[in-house]
Amino acid sequence: LGTDKIGFSANAIFVNPVDFANLTNIRTTDGVHKYPELLNANPTIVGIPVIISTRITAGSFLVGDFSKATFSTMRGLSLKLWDQNGTDPMYDRVTITGSERAALWYKTPDKFGFVKGTFSAAKTALSA
Repeated sequence: LGTDKIGFSANAIFVNPVDFANLTNIRTTDGVHKYPELLNANPTIVGIPVIISTRITAGSFLVGDFSKATFSTMRGLSLKLWDQNGTDPMYDRVTITGSERAALWYKTPDKFGFVKGTFSAAKTALSA
């Protein structure tokens, strides 16, 4: 690794719920869970917290040093009340919607602190 790629320490792993379920089902030949640390209330892989999210496509993962990321609110919370939605007036209901626009970003030199990939590509790379 070049000097521009050091100094990062992964502190979170994002996986899809389907992939997480597949990881927890991997067993050794004698039936023992290969990754018992995933069965805890706070699952980890080699001590790094695993975050289960549907925002990650099944078959993909994101590992990163999220201390290098910055969360910014682009537009604050917007709430709207609707009383003309479908049957709301008949049942004396109000529909409430809310939205917010935000971004998670990092500086260009910190891009090496994040790795996004697929499990199939990672398996291929590890077996080569």
